[in-house]
Amino acid sequence: MRILIIDDDGFVRSVAAALLTARGHECEGAPAAMEGIARAQSEPFDVVLIDMVMPGLHGLEAVKEIAHIIPPIPVIAMSAGSPSTPPEDFEVLALRMGASAFLAKPFNSTQLMQAIATAKPPAICAPSAQ
Repeated sequence: MRILIIDDDGFVRSVAAALLTARGHECEGAPAAMEGIARAQSEPFDVVLIDMVMPGLHGLEAVKEIAHIIPPIPVIAMSAGSPSTPPEDFEVLALRMGASAFLAKPFNSTQLMQAIATAKPPAICAPSAQ
């Protein structure tokens, strides 16, 4: 699979990419939501892994853009939360915006691989029969 990792934390991008490439996936990174959206619009990806808390465009808005404007790319949202919002709240919001899965940070390789394995485009993103 070709996976886009959008996170402003370079360490998180590097660790996620290392875990995924070790399992045979091809990974690309973007340090900001707007750059990630642009790459998802212009390059083919099988899955997008995106942080919820980043400077600039909020991750929730980016999830909405990628999940609804660029189907059928499955989106996996991830977050450690913020001082005012626990990760569980981000999970509910991200799933409402169109994410297919959520990872609470820190996550381990098993959790990451499970999220990737189950990240499928929602049925509403499949081409409709006419």
